[in-house]
Amino acid sequence: MESHEKRSAKRRLIMACIVSLLFMVGEIIGGYAAHSLAILTDAAHLLTDVGSIIISLFSLWISSKHPTKNMTFGWHRAEILGALVSLLSIWAVTGVLVFLATQRIMNDDYEIHSHIMVITSGCAVGVNILMALILHQSGSSHGHSHGLSYSQPKRDSHSHGNTSVRAAFIHVVGDLLQSIGVLLASIIIYFWPKFKIADPLCTFLFSLLVLGTTFKILKDVLRILMEEEDANPQMVLMESTDLLRSEFGFSSITVQVEHFSDDMVYCTQCQDPTD
Repeated sequence: MESHEKRSAKRRLIMACIVSLLFMVGEIIGGYAAHSLAILTDAAHLLTDVGSIIISLFSLWISSKHPTKNMTFGWHRAEILGALVSLLSIWAVTGVLVFLATQRIMNDDYEIHSHIMVITSGCAVGVNILMALILHQSGSSHGHSHGLSYSQPKRDSHSHGNTSVRAAFIHVVGDLLQSIGVLLASIIIYFWPKFKIADPLCTFLFSLLVLGTTFKILKDVLRILMEEEDANPQMVLMESTDLLRSEFGFSSITVQVEHFSDDMVYCTQCQDPTD
């Protein structure tokens, strides 16, 4: 039976995903019509949010699957592969936009339809505010997390609300700041057309922000994927115990590590989890 918190998290994430997808398409159309790379870069950043939300929804779904004898901790790591695919696609789109921005600066052969850019970027600010309202959770501002934001929803003594929703909310706040920057650039170009270089410069700036926000996630993804199967169980036990003591202040800890072997799959005395 799903908890009320998990159902509420799913509703918020689905609503945010639908709004993001619809407006991402709108930004692509508006950016193309305005000849604005800055708006297209904003759409690319919005793609990071869509990918984050989809992976968060996948995490909520996959975490409800029962563990098996082979996968005693469940299916949570499947989301890591989704995160990697999402990151690679985002980096590919960002690379194309940076290449086009470089060509614009070098050739200076482009025209910005500033009125369309102002309208589209203004709508982007409004949509990001709407997204923030959808994802906002009271009391979630002082929560904290470590490592990947694409993780199993959980609660701790310092946070309120769902971790996936909170991570998506933080992404949206970052998008709101970027959209405000694009709006300011469009206003500058509208009143002073000779400063049209503000458009490709925004692309460079926001591309760096996209890469910066995704690099930490990529680092965590690769660290998890590169974990060795022949890790020393005793070392894992010692490190886990030390981490629980130092991070959470536990005084009495019992951690059990059981190494899996192939013949355990056929064990007739084992109970659930089932195959």
